[in-house]
Amino acid sequence: MRSFRNIFSSMKIKHKVRVLFLFILAIYLIALFLICAFVLRKQVYDYMLENNQSVSVSIGSNLTTEIEKVNNFSRILLTNQAVNRYLTGDPDRNLSDYTNAVNGIYEVQNAYPEASSVFVFREDGNYLTVGRGVTFLARDVFSSDEWREEINRKDGGYVLRVNGDGAFKTNYDVEIVSLI
Repeated sequence: MRSFRNIFSSMKIKHKVRVLFLFILAIYLIALFLICAFVLRKQVYDYMLENNQSVSVSIGSNLTTEIEKVNNFSRILLTNQAVNRYLTGDPDRNLSDYTNAVNGIYEVQNAYPEASSVFVFREDGNYLTVGRGVTFLARDVFSSDEWREEINRKDGGYVLRVNGDGAFKTNYDVEIVSLI
């Protein structure tokens, strides 16, 4: 088998020029491809990081806005006279207070589609619920001291939990963000 040098030296000058031209062109194209690949890869990576950061900031802002809307909703509920009568009312008149509170919550909830369900808890353990879907309450979680401890520590502030740390479950089996 003949070596490349022997084959190349036996070629005519016209073929040698073509082979050298193609060889140089191939090296140039490979070098250009590698340079572009590394430069573009870094630029694409930087672009992705920048966009991911922008998207993350946007999502964070949207979440903060939604949480503030629901927090405002809960504050408006606390100013509703029917809800306050239910919370502080006489247990003997509880049925009329309950009905009026439910109606009052529906009135406010219509302006806040972010709130899919509302639970109002009395100190005596009774509660009312209003919602667009069915949300179940796990009474054992709700009654536990650990669950109530953090809420009491917030002293009027809110606590965010997924599914209320197990206290809430929907009938369509999706996780919900609970503002407690």
